[in-house]
Order: sequence, then structure tokens, then C-alpha cells
Amino acid sequence: MGDSRGRKAVLFLTGLGVLCLSFWITLTIIDSGAENRPSDVQLADVPLTNNDGSPRSTRASTMTDLPPAPTGFHFGVAWDGIEGLNALIMGPGPTGGGNRALSLVATRDGGRHRLGIAVVGVPVNRPIRATLWIKAPRGTRIGVDVRDGEEPGHAARNTGSAALDLSPRTVLVASGNVRASVEAGPSDWVKVPIEMPSSDGVFVIYFGFLGPGNAPNFSGAGEQMIFGGIEITVG
Repeated sequence: MGDSRGRKAVLFLTGLGVLCLSFWITLTIIDSGAENRPSDVQLADVPLTNNDGSPRSTRASTMTDLPPAPTGFHFGVAWDGIEGLNALIMGPGPTGGGNRALSLVATRDGGRHRLGIAVVGVPVNRPIRATLWIKAPRGTRIGVDVRDGEEPGHAARNTGSAALDLSPRTVLVASGNVRASVEAGPSDWVKVPIEMPSSDGVFVIYFGFLGPGNAPNFSGAGEQMIFGGIEITVG
């Protein structure tokens, strides 16, 4: 009788332990999924001060401040550079795949205020379409510069640039062999497709704020946007 009761107690405790473990694993999976689930970041949620209380426009970020480069492609993707921007991670971006939304604020420094992404291993001499997801205040103008690879002493074979007004959605000017457009996205996101072929399997795109007169070089005044991620397709 005593042995029977003991076995029942052991079985009960074992079952309870398995139930608790299963519950904990389920919660862990749910929490992990929530961390990577796309979210709708709002401009109103963006802090404009650093942790020490100083304005973000007074401190430029470096490459080490950026999250891992966007993922989920058949190509190699890496950050190529950042200039005159204060970057702050805002959480999961709208493109999914664990990619992060970045708040970008122009610093007071003179010069360019832009972020660069390099893509390697794309098909040669086929249109490469890179679509930027951006959320910005009305009237924000951005400049985009695109090129393929550069060898020492030689300029890139394919280059192009465009100036765009995100709201209203307008291409102000485009040059080189680049095609650009501005499209409405979900939940106030704006999508900016940029298309150009690559002669060597490299595709580098920089985007950033434009100043007065659509000048790429200017002293920033805290202009801001949220970069939600990038989509890359081959034509």
C-alpha cells in the first residue's frame, strides 16, 4: 500500500514537472517570437535625447552603434558607412526576419547625413531593385546614391543618384543609370524602390537627408526619419 502511494506521488510530481517545463518552453518561444515580430514604430515614440540627456543632434553614431545588417537575402549584406547621423534602434522593423528599425537623426555637423548598405554576390548585368522602407515627417527630402563596385584607381562603371520628396511622394530629379520611385506603404511607411544593374556583382546604396536647395552637404538641424529595412530583388 505504501509503495503504491509512493509511486503515485512520484508520478504526480513528475507529471507536474513536465507540465511546468512545457509551459516555460511555450512562454520562451512566444517571447522570442515577439522580439522578432514586425512592429509599427511611430515617429511620436522616437526619443530626441541621448541617455545622458543631450540632444541626439549633437552626437554622431559610428558603425559600432548599428545593429547587425539586414538579413534574409541570398546575397551578402553589410553596412557600408554612416555619416552625420545619430542612429538609435527602435525595435523590430516592418520587413520582418529579425531586422531592426532605426531612428536616424541628422547631427549639427556640416557635410553629408547618410547611411550606406553594401550588397555583394548579386547577378551581373541584371536590374537590382533595392526598396527602402522609410517613415518621416511630411516634407522630408532624401538623396540616394547608388554604384556598383570600385577598383583602386578606377571609378564604378554603373552609378546613379536621385533626390526625392517623401511627402508628397515625388522624384525631384534622377541622374545616371538609376530608376527611382516613391510608393505608399502600410501604416504611414513609404517605400523607395531604387533600380540599377551591377557590372561586377556589387551593389552599394547610400541614402540620407537633403538640405536647403536639395544640397547633399549641409549643417543638420535634427531632421529625422525611421529606416524600417530594405528589400532586394533581381529583375
